[in-house]
Amino acid sequence: PTIMLGHWIFGAAMCHIVIFLQHVSVVVSICTLIAVGIDRYIAVIYPLRSRVTTNPTKIVIFVIWIIAITLSVFQVIFVEVTDNYYNGEVVYFCSEWYPSDRFAHVWEIVFQVLTYFVPLCILMFTYTRVALRLWGHSIPGNTDASRDADHAKAKRKIIKMLVVIVMLFAICWLPNHIFKLVVIYNVQLYYEIESQDRMRIINACVLWLAMSNSFVNPIIYGFLSENFRVDLKAFIRRCLPGQRHFLSISKSTTTAATQMKRMSFSQSRSQKSTNSPTN
Repeated sequence: PTIMLGHWIFGAAMCHIVIFLQHVSVVVSICTLIAVGIDRYIAVIYPLRSRVTTNPTKIVIFVIWIIAITLSVFQVIFVEVTDNYYNGEVVYFCSEWYPSDRFAHVWEIVFQVLTYFVPLCILMFTYTRVALRLWGHSIPGNTDASRDADHAKAKRKIIKMLVVIVMLFAICWLPNHIFKLVVIYNVQLYYEIESQDRMRIINACVLWLAMSNSFVNPIIYGFLSENFRVDLKAFIRRCLPGQRHFLSISKSTTTAATQMKRMSFSQSRSQKSTNSPTN
């Protein structure tokens, strides 16, 4: 609301809630990207270990939310609603206020390191190792031109997807972090953000660009990953009430057909055994 209207209109409680939810969503999204990158790294580099290890999905989700809530609570401590005069009237702002300029500088750098540079390094390391392993992997067995061409095409598509994910994370978040560093080191510019339309528009653009990274990844998976599209269609069909009944009927029909094939195969074997000459 402050970015859109130029001031805050929802009171002190909503100020803390909105800032808290905003930071939680950001940290959860970033930590989820890291978790996915590490999971793919283990699955490709250490395939045997990934099969033996129990799936820790619930534990990972729990840890992600604990990290997000912890960082967000610490951030909300320094949020308050302040008043100021603008165009001859009192206006209110929901802003982050720190005990000192030095504290603000240190905290902003620490927060950016934890939520941008560390995740970016982890994603670059894991996806680079995965891409190198996939690129050097070849299908065992006799050479087949058609099969090898399809395999190479699939590898290129996967590597392209990994590169795009890392690049989009870096590009989407970099302008927002640069903008916040410029603001945090220039107090006068900070006040201008609350009053000048031009600075407010810049703030909105870099913030929306950063937030767009949260929903752009499923689009990437949808365009570049055939497995993702298949799984997504299956998930949507399970969620639709009519499709559940259809899937259950289809599954029952498939099971019955399989059983009939097995019975006919057994009967044919029995007949062959009966009709075969005995020594």
